[in-house]
Amino acid sequence: MEQLKVSICVPVYGVKKFIKRCCESLFKQTYKNIEYIFIDDCSPDESVDIILGVLDNYDFRKEQVRIIRHKSNRGLAAARNSAINNALGDFILHIDSDDYIDKNLVEFLVKEQLKSSADIITCPAFYVYSKRKVLSAENVISDKEEYLAKIINRSISSRIWGRLIRKSLYTENGIHNVPGVNNSEDYQVFPQLLYFAHSVSWIYNTYYYYNKENDGSYTNCHKEENDLQTFQTLDILRCFFKRNDVRYLSEIEFAEIKILGWNLKHWCYVDGHDEFYNSLVEKLLSHKDKLCFLDWRVRLILYIKRSFWQFLYKILA
Repeated sequence: MEQLKVSICVPVYGVKKFIKRCCESLFKQTYKNIEYIFIDDCSPDESVDIILGVLDNYDFRKEQVRIIRHKSNRGLAAARNSAINNALGDFILHIDSDDYIDKNLVEFLVKEQLKSSADIITCPAFYVYSKRKVLSAENVISDKEEYLAKIINRSISSRIWGRLIRKSLYTENGIHNVPGVNNSEDYQVFPQLLYFAHSVSWIYNTYYYYNKENDGSYTNCHKEENDLQTFQTLDILRCFFKRNDVRYLSEIEFAEIKILGWNLKHWCYVDGHDEFYNSLVEKLLSHKDKLCFLDWRVRLILYIKRSFWQFLYKILA
């Protein structure tokens, strides 16, 4: 079993509060044939020094660790690409630097891969908050086409972390993140990987712990720029499936409606962003024949807000 080499890829930027816990969980892995690739994306803090400090306690891992430094801050997407381009393993395991894993996670993922020969193996995850952990409810779907459709239309998570992924899915199909599109970078890439995968599998008895306390992470930063990058991701997926399989284009449209709804629920309560909010409404109305699929709460918000402005116009006109 130890002959299968796993590359654990970790982007590093501004995570001094969390990186020690992450590294300890990585270096304690019961599986031995691992290489660790840390991408220092010009981190402004002591994150890299902390990695080296933890490594001092794990002499047997020192030769397995590589720290690759970007000359400038290039963002999460570029960091993922750098890790893939430098990985020597048969399989890739993405770990975010503010997260951590059970010590037998790699061992159990590899065991399942050898048993099933799957190209992608997924583990369950806990979302970790300050005072509680919540097990992520992810449906196991054996039919790959149905699974891919639900990933694309955002019915289930498109996370890239916590999955053992055959490296050749990247290299043989030219799959990479578009540099600069850092928000939703997992959603940008994982449907492409899944499309080319021959089979997928799951394990159930060991866990990934996803940190929900890091306010600086992309998923916790609600900015106009981040939301615009999500729409760039949708365009990237459209181009990919136009080339490869047009059957999934309708799932991308459903995803866009859902994402617009989520964004509108946020931005309708934020002052000073009326222009951006209105642009989202216009984009949503371009799907007017499918608005029946929109979450009812979003439809209610749109109706109330629209009715308010119509009322105000009548008073002031």
